[in-house]
Order: sequence, then structure tokens, then C-alpha cells
Amino acid sequence: MDRGPGMGYSHVRGSALQLMMPRVVHVKEETVVAALNSETARRIMSRCIHKAMAVKDLSEKTAIPLPSAYRHVNGLVEDGLLYVERSAMTADGKPYDLYRSTLKSCRIEMDADGVRVTWELNSSADQRLQHMWQSLRGERRG
Repeated sequence: MDRGPGMGYSHVRGSALQLMMPRVVHVKEETVVAALNSETARRIMSRCIHKAMAVKDLSEKTAIPLPSAYRHVNGLVEDGLLYVERSAMTADGKPYDLYRSTLKSCRIEMDADGVRVTWELNSSADQRLQHMWQSLRGERRG
């Protein structure tokens, strides 16, 4: 089941310039359930809810071997459950990406009517910036 679109930013790597393009997220219920069934996916996604992280850092913080971490992160990106929030460079000039979870929270409910899986999309960098700007200007969110 498709949920409504979430807005965020994705990157397109240019020669020396990072171009930012809006991204629309359509997360499917079966994709969320599959990710919740994987301990590795849960560990990676939960680390990326509040802050974007590099795969190397995810590997170290979750004790997932680096090749496995790359494989899982790539799969979660393909499934729309992680996205590249921004790109950065190492001290020696090598580019790397910082990943953020598309989902802020997820809930599974079961009752006599069946099982329901619901989730809340994580706010994107542009949404957080807009909220901070509105707070500074004394505006209320609608």
C-alpha cells in the first residue's frame, strides 16, 4: 500500500558542484515489513533517524561488517527507506554520502480486524530548515 509522498532532498553528483533536487518518497507497506523483519536493517535505520550517517560510521556503531553495511544501505536506498541527505569529502579528498532514514517511526498493530502497519515519515533537511526559520521569525507551523 502506497503512503502519501514525503518531500526531502536527494543529490546528483556533478563535477565540482552538488546539485540538489527535490525527491518524492513512496514507501510501500511490504517494504517496511521486510525491513522490520531484518535485524540488520532495523539497526541501520534506527541509527539514521535523528542524524545522517556515513556507511563507515554505521558499520562501526552497529558492529555490522563494512561490506554488509554497504550492501544493506544500498538495498534500503533502493527500497526508499534511506536516502542521501548530503555528501561530504574526507580529509584526503574522497567523497562519501551521509544517509538518513526516510521513516521517523513505525508501528505494527494487531487486533480482531487484522494487522496494520503505519509509519511517520522523517522530516527532510529542507523541512527542518523551514521550521527553524519559522521559529526564529516567531511564526507558527500549520
